[in-house]
Amino acid sequence: SIKFVKGFYMSYKDEFFPLEGTLFLEKCAALIKKERLHKKLRQQDICEMVNISLSTFKRIEKANPNVELGSFIKVLWYLNILDELSMILPVQNNQGDAQRVRLKKVSWEDF
Repeated sequence: SIKFVKGFYMSYKDEFFPLEGTLFLEKCAALIKKERLHKKLRQQDICEMVNISLSTFKRIEKANPNVELGSFIKVLWYLNILDELSMILPVQNNQGDAQRVRLKKVSWEDF
C-alpha cells in the first residue's frame, strides 16, 4: 500500500518518490495512452517495435516509477512524444553562464 507523507509517496518498503515525480509520470502515462489509442496501436504492437515486455509497457501506462528509464524513453520516442517533452524543458546556454563563486572561509568563531 502507498501512503502520502510530507509531499511525497512512501510505499510499504519506505521507498522515497516525490509527489511532483508521481504527477509528472501520471501525465506522461496519460499522454502515452492517448497517443497510442489515437494511432490505433495495441500495447503489444509498441512492445514489439521498441523491444520491451508487455508487463513493462503496462507499468509505463500505470505510471509506475520503477520502470527502467530507457524503456520509458523508447516508448516516448516511438510515439513521437519525446520531442514534445523536450520542447518544454528549459534551454541550457553553456556560453559563460557558469561562473566561479568564492565562498568566505568559515571558522568556529563565526558561530
